[in-house]
Amino acid sequence: MADETEEAAPAAEPDEAADGAADATADASADADADEVIVEGEVAPDGEAPAPEAMGAVEDVAELVEIDLEDVLTTATNERDEFKDHLLRLQADFDNYRKRVQKELGEAGDKALGHFVEELLPVLDAVDAARAHGTSGVDQVAGLLVDLLAKQGLERVGADGDVFDPTLHDAVLHEAGDDDVQTVAQVLRAGWRWRGRVLRPAMVKVIGG
Repeated sequence: MADETEEAAPAAEPDEAADGAADATADASADADADEVIVEGEVAPDGEAPAPEAMGAVEDVAELVEIDLEDVLTTATNERDEFKDHLLRLQADFDNYRKRVQKELGEAGDKALGHFVEELLPVLDAVDAARAHGTSGVDQVAGLLVDLLAKQGLERVGADGDVFDPTLHDAVLHEAGDDDVQTVAQVLRAGWRWRGRVLRPAMVKVIGG
């Protein structure tokens, strides 16, 4: 029995050789598959040009990137234009607000100064009365006061011989005359105009009409 066992053992060697050949064939097949994978993965062996399929994939990626960049540029341009329009509107609103405030402040200042001048009208009437009575030493002070107010926009209204104007004159006396046009015969109390606005019409005597 021992001899039979020893003789049967060499018979197993062909099977091992077959297994080795099969393994070698499998390795060769795996290497071939690997080469195919490398080619399919768009890697050109030995510095050769990429396959047409690889070039097409690269062009597709480039086109996708270009489209994305154009979209980003368009979006950025639109946002820039929107911000610019918003800034221009804010600037225009601020300019309008500044002009409106300046106008309101100017009008408020003129109105306040106009009220102050109105408070001075009785003083000017007293100066005119003193002049009419020949009071000495009044002309110089009166002249300085009137000149100062005139520089700020105060004007005397009403003078003998003016054509009667109901917006400037208050006729308290009337005398008939040959002329159809009414004229100022005498100024009984001076009128005053402040920067185009009549503070007080002149009290006058008219003739004619």
